[in-house]
Amino acid sequence: MKIKLNKTIVSLLICGAFFFTFNNLSFAYADNTAVTVSQIEGTPLVSTDWLEKHMGDENLVVLEIRSGETAIKFNDAHIPNSVFASSVYFQTNYPDKTNIPYDLPSKEEFESLVSKLGISNDSKVVIVYPGLIPKDVMCVTRTYWTFDYFGMNNISILDGGFGKWKREGRQLSTQIAEPVSGNFSVTTIKNEDLANLDNVKAAVNNKDYVLLDARMSSDYVGSTKQAFIPEAGHISGSINYFAPLLLNPDLTFKTAKQITYEMALLGISKDKSVISYCNSGQFATTAWFGLKEIAGMQNVSSYDGSVSEWVNKGDLPLEADSTKPAVKILSTSIPNSSAEGKIVFQIYSPKFFNNPSDGTNSSQMLIPLRSIVETLGGKIVWNETDKKIIINVNSRTTEIWPGNSKILLNGEEKILTIPLQVVNGITMVPLNDLMEITGNNIQLDEPSQMITITY
Repeated sequence: MKIKLNKTIVSLLICGAFFFTFNNLSFAYADNTAVTVSQIEGTPLVSTDWLEKHMGDENLVVLEIRSGETAIKFNDAHIPNSVFASSVYFQTNYPDKTNIPYDLPSKEEFESLVSKLGISNDSKVVIVYPGLIPKDVMCVTRTYWTFDYFGMNNISILDGGFGKWKREGRQLSTQIAEPVSGNFSVTTIKNEDLANLDNVKAAVNNKDYVLLDARMSSDYVGSTKQAFIPEAGHISGSINYFAPLLLNPDLTFKTAKQITYEMALLGISKDKSVISYCNSGQFATTAWFGLKEIAGMQNVSSYDGSVSEWVNKGDLPLEADSTKPAVKILSTSIPNSSAEGKIVFQIYSPKFFNNPSDGTNSSQMLIPLRSIVETLGGKIVWNETDKKIIINVNSRTTEIWPGNSKILLNGEEKILTIPLQVVNGITMVPLNDLMEITGNNIQLDEPSQMITITY
């Protein structure tokens, strides 16, 4: 299909439904302008340029997080004067959470662990992920989320991590800096960052919530599972978005606009409360970081116990369904106002289109109505009095009566080739009808099921 989209380049794998309201959001990013440490408080990302220029800042702590799987060990090469912590340094197992591999430390434990790294309440902490493979990111977002939960505000992540720093030829060191003990005390706990088992139970099939499964799609549909999870599948009603897809190919984070568009196509809008989860609370924090800290969505929390607690402690079921509707977004071009844009994607689940092998015309492939209309800058309004949908897009007005194939297009009555359908709670419309409603050029490549929409 061809879509014209006014925004940025995207490529990712999305599994689930997409029905949304889109709002532009600002992106907080520290550039390479010289500023004092206190001026970048609350900035989720800093660039390698910024860090190099501020290495000598008072109270700056560069904290490198490495896991046992990291190809380059901290002792072999690291950013000068940085301190090291393992990927599980701030995670702990408690006796009442048998079979749950990771959990938040207590307030007292966190204060002690942070202080040992030379961090105090007035420190500015830049957390560095290895930046060598996409999964590296989960260890640093987990650390950032833990810091944020315990009320530490002056924290940032180095965008691109150690990998970007090294590729740019910046200074490296093999000397191990012994941190002078800090004095950090927790003054605020942000309970809104943390979702517990009861919160997730209440969110299941609740229209005001979105459960975001941040695992790879094979774990989501149930074709694979981790050894510590006795069952395969996902929590009922959840939507899949593999957390490393928040990264660009160079392992820097995508912008707020990119993330907002991708979430919009999944049906995640600012008015929703989002709970992210994964297997053990790692990738869940990556999703939390992207949605809340970069894209600016306010009502986002991370389920620390995730599937391991859901199954092992909660004794609650998972759903496994390898035919779950899924869409793969291949690219999204979001240019400046006057330029042409497009979105290219594949729909590869039979639940999203009528199987051409049964004689159905491919142009009747079902597409989420709201996601396309609102991406194009249009609006959909429900008229309660007349029980109809009013769509305004590209100076065109369309009225649709659900359950009936009749539509009114610019005052002229039209007949939809097939009625609107609801798939997993998402209002779907056939491709050819969507083209008439929006006035856009839609193309479908049947062999690949690739759709391009240009406007």
